[in-house]
Amino acid sequence: DQGNQWRRARVQPLNITASSFHLIFSATYAGSYTGDIAIDDIKLHDCERVVTTAPPTAVTTVPALTPTTSACPLYPTGPHVMDCDFDNDDTCLWERVSGLETIFLLNSGGTLSVGTGPANDHTTGTFAGKYIYLETSFPRIFGDRAQLRSRVIDRSCRPCSFNFWYNMRGSTINALNIYLQPVNGSYNSQTIWSLSGNQGSGWKNASVNLVSSVP
Repeated sequence: DQGNQWRRARVQPLNITASSFHLIFSATYAGSYTGDIAIDDIKLHDCERVVTTAPPTAVTTVPALTPTTSACPLYPTGPHVMDCDFDNDDTCLWERVSGLETIFLLNSGGTLSVGTGPANDHTTGTFAGKYIYLETSFPRIFGDRAQLRSRVIDRSCRPCSFNFWYNMRGSTINALNIYLQPVNGSYNSQTIWSLSGNQGSGWKNASVNLVSSVP
């Protein structure tokens, strides 16, 4: 138990060998209803353009890269096309992966189970805001997963990072993992962030830095 204060977590930069990849959030059920895992406010920084292919949702125009005198162009400042706070009652350009045991649910306010999950979303802190979460009441069984997958992201020639807020309150929390899944299959999927167990009440922030290891 990490107490009831908000905390910020960072990990050391991780080398990327794939030229294009998906980011995948994966939450796993531990076997009891007090294991809800919630996610909100995903933001990307200094990442290259997103390849706007499936899933079939509205496509947002991605600004062109700004040429510079250096070998590495500058990505336009401001919100990234993959940023998502879920407040429009959708998952933006992220896909809730089908074919698994369950999916992330969009929600406002508290979750269906007592003693687990957030009271409200992180963005607004009110019932009006939305987030996604793994619901762990019946009929879930041990090991059930829900996953959220990004569109294809091109490897950046400069350090790329993303951050997000999570809530993992409950006595039977299993794990939240983030994978980097290469598109072409030349490299294996890589676990780039992982956390398990009860993290206490309140939303907590995590950041992941991705550094290209291929010129």
